[in-house]
Amino acid sequence: MALLTPTKLYQHFLATGDCQFDEVQSKAIARLDIIHHQLLNKTSQLSLKNKIGQLFAKKLHTNREPVQGLYMW
Repeated sequence: MALLTPTKLYQHFLATGDCQFDEVQSKAIARLDIIHHQLLNKTSQLSLKNKIGQLFAKKLHTNREPVQGLYMW
């Protein structure tokens, strides 16, 4: 199953006529894509760390730095 990113979803809406292209929206979507990939990467790293921790029967410290979000108004 293909990963549905904010950009792919936006492109789908553009193609189906559900929305019209807007430069500002396009820039926001690009930033949302970055956040989306950062969250996916962080989740996969945590999962790998948890698996390794379970393998060696000790708890690993995880990076608790949050992914920076996007404020839109």
